[in-house]
Parts: sequence; structure tokens; C-alpha cells
Amino acid sequence: MPTSNIAPLLKAQCDHVIDTAADFARRISQGTLSALRNSSAELNTAMDRRLIFTVAEALQIHHNAFDQAVAHCLKNQILEALSQLSRDMRLPTSTSRISISELSLVSDDEAEATVETSRIVQLVKLDAEWELAEWQSCCAAVLGEKDLRAESNPLRPEVYAQALSDAARVLNLDTPPRQLLLRVAGQVLAKQLKETYSQLTHRVQQQGVQPLAYRAMVQASAPNQQVDVTQPGQLDALLHRLPAKAPSQRADPALTALLASSQANEVDLQALSGLSHLLEQMVAQTASQPTVQPMVRQLQPALFKLAVNDSGLLSRGDHPGWQLINDMLAYVAGFSRQDDVSLKQFLSGVQPLINRLIALPNPVGVDYDLARQEVRALIEKQDAQLLQDREAELETLREADHKETLRPLLREQVEHQLRDRTVPLAVGDFLRGPWVEVMILAMTSKELGEDESQCLVNVVDELIDSLQHPTSLEAKQQLRDLLPDLTATLRKGMALIDMPPHARATLMEQLMAVHGRFLRSPPRPRPELTPEEIVQQMREEHVESQWLHSRSDALDTGVDDLPTIPMGLEDHDSSAAEASAAAWVDHLQIGTWCKLTTRGHWSTARVVWISEHRHFFVVTLERTDQLVTLTRKALIRLRNEGLATELQDRSAVQTAADQLIESLPR
Repeated sequence: MPTSNIAPLLKAQCDHVIDTAADFARRISQGTLSALRNSSAELNTAMDRRLIFTVAEALQIHHNAFDQAVAHCLKNQILEALSQLSRDMRLPTSTSRISISELSLVSDDEAEATVETSRIVQLVKLDAEWELAEWQSCCAAVLGEKDLRAESNPLRPEVYAQALSDAARVLNLDTPPRQLLLRVAGQVLAKQLKETYSQLTHRVQQQGVQPLAYRAMVQASAPNQQVDVTQPGQLDALLHRLPAKAPSQRADPALTALLASSQANEVDLQALSGLSHLLEQMVAQTASQPTVQPMVRQLQPALFKLAVNDSGLLSRGDHPGWQLINDMLAYVAGFSRQDDVSLKQFLSGVQPLINRLIALPNPVGVDYDLARQEVRALIEKQDAQLLQDREAELETLREADHKETLRPLLREQVEHQLRDRTVPLAVGDFLRGPWVEVMILAMTSKELGEDESQCLVNVVDELIDSLQHPTSLEAKQQLRDLLPDLTATLRKGMALIDMPPHARATLMEQLMAVHGRFLRSPPRPRPELTPEEIVQQMREEHVESQWLHSRSDALDTGVDDLPTIPMGLEDHDSSAAEASAAAWVDHLQIGTWCKLTTRGHWSTARVVWISEHRHFFVVTLERTDQLVTLTRKALIRLRNEGLATELQDRSAVQTAADQLIESLPR
């Protein structure tokens, strides 16, 4: 990895950390094992003691492998951080389009790993806050930078957290014990890094480095919002509170021309004066976005004319006129480089649309709704160009999206078919789990014929019927005739999903036991049973089902049968938080800019593709110029943990209104 343009002193510190990584890893594993053995009262009450024992035993037996993995992963992460820093310094203003080498997937497991590393980073920043700040200021000074940037520190907490998370895989722990390991090891890591950062700072200061002077970081307070412009009438009330402009103060030629026209008598002069204040504030607040500021300024004449023809602009902050500006600002806000090719293409595509709105003599809200649709189409067209060479991957995602949609529907159908029918418990689990996957494959595969697919789907009713005791000789003969084809279809379906051979054999053995007993015993007519007999029959069938189920320990029951999460590791998010996260994901659309954490790194991301049923989202990561696919569940998980957020979630008119209110005399 090329790191030739990194300052030699900083590179030397990284080499020192790499050379001592083995000793560092040993301290982490020993400290973690000690913490597990002498767990605090809090840990004892929150965790299952067997879980602690499982983690401690695995770490004690495989501590050498774990130490080597930590040292190896830490070395790789540091070299990658150095390489990334070198690229950033060498190409600070790249204008190239996104280079798509592959369409990687951030799965649900990957999202969980991101949550794990982020928690470790938080622990480090809380425990070693001062030492980390000192070391980062030294890194900035060594590199000759004027501002503090986390990316300038190749030994940042994210590097260590990711190395620890990757190394934990060598222990082959299930999710709950892995979470416990990383939680305890993260606390040990935080203490070790506090000492490491202090030593590194001392080493470079001995070489004459003066840390970059700290700048007071003033936390911007949220505006004292006294009006919600989305509520009818609130915006109009604000406009009437603003001071009226005298004719000599009306610098806006569009407003002056409008007031001099024949429409002047029909216009609320106070509201239009307030609108002028509001638009001036919106232009001022877009000064940091020089590419889009002229657009907002150009739209002022059109908005004045719109206010005359459509009073909704003056009374509703969610009017299409304001939403058009929000759409443009929200899209442009995500580009960090003003000369980005995609940004230039967007601006050149929007300019004719703005010119058309300005030329309209009597614009109304519908005109701006149509303009918003054109902006949306332009964004989608641009982002589609990024994916034009990835049609094969997108087709795979479309198929997966269709399967994710089918799965809950088919499970509900199986539950309906099992209702009021008696089958062995293991068979019910098989139908709800593995056989649902078979039906999904049968309904989506292009290689299976229609008759073949229908045969696989019909197995559910046929299998359930075959497990009801024959009530006549004819029913017994029908069962005998059905079994060869049913058995063959079951074997074929299990082969299609690569069901483990032992699980297949176990299921078939259970079915043979039940079917053999039915064929050997005489038919059981369905008599009118007394209530006592019905209860007794249910007890006998339950005992039989329990006996059969006890022999199915190797049967794969599907993804819904997850291990119980021990106390202390369960997800405490309320249903309201889950619903809020899901609603946020449902609100995402193509072109939306987000901030996402993946593998311990925050990146600016733009949504460029969404599957039909919204199970998969493709985004661009500006930090790595990479296309990434996230599942809906992964996005909801990240959102719930505060690791995914919209880049700009406040409307331009609301922000301008808040700032104007702050300027009013109290």
C-alpha cells in the first residue's frame, strides 16, 4: 500500500504500533479474561453465568489464536488507514465519477457488526477523550493541517474497534457470546488506548512537535422555533409579524415591479413584504452552497408571482413552491466537491426548468408540482446511469426482493393450512421453515416447469392429509398410492434447497414411522365422539407428536427459530422506536442523501436504487467511491442505533423562518 507522502514521523509512530501489536493484543486478551473471571455485580445480574463461562472458556483455550488475530487485523487496519490518508492527501479534489468495481452487500450481520464496532468506539472516546484529542492534534500538526480531522489520525478508535471485531471471528462464537466478548474487550481496549495515545503524544512532542492549537468548539443551539410553518396559517402569521418595507427599501426589482402592476390592489402588501424578507434570508443561508444559491435567487420573481396567484405559498410551509427549493437544496447538499460531474449535470438539467417557471405569467401550485416531478425524474435518470453496467446484480436483487415479499405470505398460508390439523411438531416446523424456502424457489425459479412448481407447492396439503389417520379402506389405499410420489417430491424439494443430508434422513424416518403405522392398523372410522373422548384423543396425539419431535434434534427449522438472547444483551428498543426507524426507511427515495456508519466509518451516502418492495437499497459511499447494497432490516437496525441519519432533515423555509423569528425584537 503506497504511503510515501505520509509525514515520516507519523509513519514511524504507526510502524512502532505495528511492531508492538503482539504485546498489545496479549494485554487485551488477558485483561478481557480477567474481567470475565472477576465480573462485576452488574454483569452478574445482567448476564447468564453460563454465557460468561462460554466466552471465558473459548478465550482461555484459543487465546494464542485470538492474540495473533488481533495483531494481524490491527496491522491490516492501520496499513489501510495509512493508505487511505495517502490517497486523500494526493487527490484532494478528484472529480472522477464513482468507480464501480463491485456491488457489495451490507447484510443484517454486517449491520450488527457495525453496531458492535460503534459501541467500542464510543467506549474509547468516553474513557480516553483527552488523550485522543491530544494525539489527533499532534497528527494534524505533523501533517501540516490547519484543522482537526479524524481521518488524519491513522490510529483512530475506529481502526482498533474494527480490528477487534474482525479478530473475534476466530473464536467462532454465536451472536450473544460474541456481543459479550466485544462489550468486555471494548472496555479493556479503551483503557489500553488511553495509555497508548498518551505515549504516542509524548513520543512526537519529544521530537519537537507542537500540537495544533485547540479551537473553542461552540455547539450551535437549535433555533427557538416558535412557529411550525407546516401548520396552516402559521407562515402567514409570521410574514405579518415582519417589519414592512418602505418603497425606498425595496431592493428586490421583482417585488417593485409586482407592486407597480395592475394586480397591486389585490395583493396583501404586508404578506409580500414579509415574503421578501423570507426569500432574502433563504438566499443568505445558501451562501455555503454557491452552486445552488443563484437558483434560489433566480426563483424569487417566480415566487412573487406565485404568491399572487396561489395564496397557499404564504400560508403553508409545505406548499409545492417551497418543496421544490427543498428538493434542490437537499440533493445538492450532499456533494462535498463543487466541481463534481454529477452535480454539474444536475445543475445544467435544472436550469431550463427554472427558466420556464420564471417565464410563466400566472404560475400556480400545479406548475411547481410538475417541476418537482421533473427534478425527481432527473435525479433518478442520473443515478440510473451509475448502475447501467450492473444490470445482472440488480436483477439478482429484484429476485431477492420478490422472495422477501413472498416469504411472509407463504408462511401465513402454511399456518392457515395447518390450522385445526394434527401433525407431528417436527413436520409443522419443517413446513413453516425449509419447505417455505422450497415453495419460494419453485415460484421464482425459471428452470422449473409450471407443473413441477405446482407439484412442489401442493406438497403442503398432501403431506398434512397423509398424516391424518385413514377413516376407511379407500382412504388407506389412497394413502398407499400417494406415498411414492409424495416421497419423491419431498426428496426433490429438500435437494433444491440443499437441506443437510442428516436432517433429510431424520424427517423421512419420522414420516415412515407414522405412515407405516397407518398402513398396518385398521381404518379408524370418524365416530361421533363424546367431549371426554375428544380430550383423550387430543392428549394421545400430543404425546405422539412430542415423541416424534424429540427425535428431530438435527432438523433445520428455518431462520425464525433463533436462539434466545440472554438477559442484558436483548434489544431494549421500544416498538415506537422500531416504528420510527421503519418509517424513516420507508421515507427514503432515490436521490436522498444520508449519513451512514459502515464498518466503523461515517460516510456520506446517496440512495441510487430501491427495489420494488423496498427490501434492498443501493447507495453510493462518497468516502470510498463505492456502491453498496443494504437490506431493509440492516438500515432499520442502523437507524435505531443512531448510525444512519438524513443529511438535511429541516426544510429551507423552516430554517429561514426560525432565523427571522430570532431577529425579531422580544
